Amino acid sequence: MRMKKLTYNLIFFSTLLSAALLTAPLVQAQPATTIQAYEAYQQKDYARAASLIDAAVVSEEGKEEAMSWHIRGFVYKDLFNEAKNDALRHSHREKAIESYKRSMELDAGNAYEENNLKSLRYLASSLYNDAVVVMRELDPKTIHRSEELYAAYKDLQRAIEPSFNFEERDITYFKALATSNRKIYEQDRNKHKEFLFKALDNYKVVLEIDPENYGANYNTAINLYNEGAYGIEQIDAEAQIPTIVKVQAESVELFREALPFMLKAHELDPKRRETLIALRGIYLSLNNNEEANKYREMLKDTQQTNK
Repeated sequence: MRMKKLTYNLIFFSTLLSAALLTAPLVQAQPATTIQAYEAYQQKDYARAASLIDAAVVSEEGKEEAMSWHIRGFVYKDLFNEAKNDALRHSHREKAIESYKRSMELDAGNAYEENNLKSLRYLASSLYNDAVVVMRELDPKTIHRSEELYAAYKDLQRAIEPSFNFEERDITYFKALATSNRKIYEQDRNKHKEFLFKALDNYKVVLEIDPENYGANYNTAINLYNEGAYGIEQIDAEAQIPTIVKVQAESVELFREALPFMLKAHELDPKRRETLIALRGIYLSLNNNEEANKYREMLKDTQQTNK
């Protein structure tokens, strides 16, 4: 009678677990601990369910059972959703992912495949969303976690869909990460200078994927140019000549580095005023008045066109 009652509960109360789980023969084949874990899960006693299902998947009867790992995935997914701190969320999510993957490995008949994949997609999305949240916090102590979470998202997405093309998502993510790193740098330019270089590295990733990306070319150039200009602005009025010469040389090198990226941005959008203004500024900073005047005339032409 107990087994029939459990089967009844599975049919009428389970909306999450696979339909294959509902059949009496499959239920009867499971270790008693797995059945007890499922009962605890149905009662939303997730802590007890976790303890029981952890025991089940290391037992001789349960360690090779796809259903046991399948249930473990749901237990830890719900624990992940209820966790109140990041450490627990991370731990529970990892265990859920591990469980669904193991269930798929053992599921020769693909009885649980649909729900395993659906849950893994959900967890992959949670990794991506967490990566974005951490990025937007602009915390210099934790922003590195964003890239770790994004890498974990990609690893899981590849496991779900090996042919998935990440190019568009990589471009979106790394452009946003570059903006966040730049904002952290601007919070304290002296203390957080490393974040400027992180931003430039992020744009480099984008340009390796899409050399024709206007935003990555323009922002690489403008970050390099602004850093050069900032260096000159910070020269102390009482600075010694060797110091002034050194800072100016470093700034000129940054202007030169910026130039090809801004020229590329101009090539991609010749009428865009922001690139014309920037190119004029770069050439003036490089003491190339002829080129600076050329872009000044282009600016005049765009002003007349817009009238």
